[in-house]
Amino acid sequence: MLVNNIEVLGTTEDLKEIIEEKNINEVFIAIPSADKKTLRHIINSCEACKIPFKTMGLIEDVIDKTPKLREVSIDDLLGRG
Repeated sequence: MLVNNIEVLGTTEDLKEIIEEKNINEVFIAIPSADKKTLRHIINSCEACKIPFKTMGLIEDVIDKTPKLREVSIDDLLGRG
């Protein structure tokens, strides 16, 4: 499956296996609507595999096609986006 010409390799539940099988070296979280439980799951998977991760941030940025990658903040985890 492709999203904006970028291959989607699986779901968040598959993330650890995908990271290991595909030798992924960084994860970009592009789910602006993700709740804190989903975000925590993604971060835990990345940390378990010892790879860096960033988030795309605001839905408006994604809609405008000007997404800005940034570090995941404590506010993201607390749902204060």
